[in-house]
Amino acid sequence: MIVFILFNQLFAQENKYEEDTGIIILNDAIVFVPAFLSVMIFHEIGHYSMAKISGANDVKIGLYKSSPDGGFSIGWSEMNDTLSSFRNAIYNFGGVLFSRGFSELSRITINSNVFPTAINRYFAMTYLIGRFDYSRYVLQDALINLFGATGSDMDNFVTELAGESTGWRTLTYASLLTIGVLDLVWGWQEIEYHWALLTGSEYKNSKVQNNFRLGIYPNRESINIVFGMNF
Repeated sequence: MIVFILFNQLFAQENKYEEDTGIIILNDAIVFVPAFLSVMIFHEIGHYSMAKISGANDVKIGLYKSSPDGGFSIGWSEMNDTLSSFRNAIYNFGGVLFSRGFSELSRITINSNVFPTAINRYFAMTYLIGRFDYSRYVLQDALINLFGATGSDMDNFVTELAGESTGWRTLTYASLLTIGVLDLVWGWQEIEYHWALLTGSEYKNSKVQNNFRLGIYPNRESINIVFGMNF
């Protein structure tokens, strides 16, 4: 109910976006909370799903958990089964895989032209958060690991694949970071477009440049699948 009230507030202000920067900043700040929680939930569902696919039975997932020392976690999953290194790697990679997938679902939803601009701002936010989730985790854990500490999902993923060998760990992190950079470069025009939609600014980067495209673009009448060069 609260989310729908916020969306109604955003829709009511929709015609003022281009003339009042303060309203844009406030509304986008409000949208960030449900958008971040949505991506976080998909991230944890990814861990849960990959654990189940890998054959785990004792898997738990939750939105909030407190610890005896007074700390707390927002969004968590845990697996108490003993699996092979490969299956544990799949479990740890499942979070960023699902958040990246959620970003594509957000893109498809916006391209369907079903919702008004105000609601599409929510999906633009989930797209951006989900799109950067993989790169953020890899970079974060690589830096933490560089200083001799233990990271989270991606550090566990690297440990399962490369063990404790410094050389193999460095090579694995370098490969993961390269994939992240390529993903962002590949989709930079989409990132620019969703940022422009989120901030209410004009999207000036034309898509008539030569680039390879693969995408699903649904609308009210049909679903168009584009595969090839865009000239």
